[in-house]
Parts: sequence; C-alpha cells; structure tokens
Amino acid sequence: MGQGGKMDKILRHAQAHGEIFEALSFFNKAMSVTAGEKTIDYLHDISKLFSKDIISHLKFEEGRIFSLVLSDGSLKDKGFIRSLQHEHIDILAKIDEFKDLLPKGNFESSDKNKVKGLVELSREIIKMMLTHARKEDGELFPLLKRLGYSIEETKVN
Repeated sequence: MGQGGKMDKILRHAQAHGEIFEALSFFNKAMSVTAGEKTIDYLHDISKLFSKDIISHLKFEEGRIFSLVLSDGSLKDKGFIRSLQHEHIDILAKIDEFKDLLPKGNFESSDKNKVKGLVELSREIIKMMLTHARKEDGELFPLLKRLGYSIEETKVN
C-alpha cells in the first residue's frame, strides 16, 4: 500500500478520535448531573461505547498507527509509543473491570452502591481516555507528520 492509503487511514483515525473524544466528554458531563434511572441508562450506553468504539479504536491504533512509528521512528519516538501502549493496557484493564461489574441484564437503581461504583469507575475510564487522547492529539499526530505521514484536519479539541 502506498503513502496515500496510509494517509487516508490516519485521517480516518484522527476523525474517529474526535468523535470518541466528543462522546466521552458528553458522558463525563452527563454522569456528573444525572441520577436514578437516567444514570443506569447512561451506564449501559457507556458500556457500549467502551466495548465497541474504544476497544476497536485502541486495536486500530496498535495495529495500524503505532506500527508506523515503531518501524520509522527514532528510539525516543519508539519509547513514546511504548508509553502509549502501556496506557492502552491500563485502559483495557479498567474496561474489563467495568464490564465485569455491570450486570448483563437490568439492575435496580435501588442498588445504590453498585451504581455509585460503576459511575466512579466509568468516570475514571473516561478521564484516562480523555488524558490519553489529548496526549495523542498533542504528540502522536505531530510525530506522524514529522515522519512524513500527511494528516489533514486533525485538530481535535
């Protein structure tokens, strides 16, 4: 595949980054102001976001984006990618914990301790993801550009 195909993938990735960032920001705000049944609905929505979008996004980064830097980057660049990979492991472990705690079916809003624990855990994951995304936006995309992978319209929050 030529450079053009890689650029398209990086651009799509940058756009997905922005969409996930927006969804996480929304849930972060929503979880701080909601209560009761609405909270439970949000927890199920957040679970879907974690399970589908975020996990596939992290896998894509590992397979298609990080590999570019690991093959073309300097030792320092590779060290940066390794630190991002460690963050991915930490995020995925927290998502596993969240999915394990979230009941498969419906659960009662009266189980306040479980709801509170899930809300706190979801907010922790969201905070980790937002911090991680800012680091990638601020350092990874400029690094890719420096290595010669042109990225258009990647400004994300």
